[in-house]
Amino acid sequence: NGVQDRVIGLLADAFQKQPVKADILVANILAKPLIDMARQMLTLVVPNGLVGLSGILAEQADAVVCAYQPWATLDGKVQQEDWVRLNGTAL
Repeated sequence: NGVQDRVIGLLADAFQKQPVKADILVANILAKPLIDMARQMLTLVVPNGLVGLSGILAEQADAVVCAYQPWATLDGKVQQEDWVRLNGTAL
């Protein structure tokens, strides 16, 4: 799709080796780790960077949104069966 020279994928340990700010954060893990790591993950994202969180059960989505409120606005919610994806932007 012609973006290979503009996209760099990094695993979490790369952020510990050198200061890096991401334009996009994508995390597909369960709600509890997403909640527990909210501050840590969002400090790695540039202001107005895109956030996509999934692996969340529908009944847990509100708790994830609340946990991210200090660092992000999660204003998009897509549900497929029992699972939810939350979309938004970093503050």
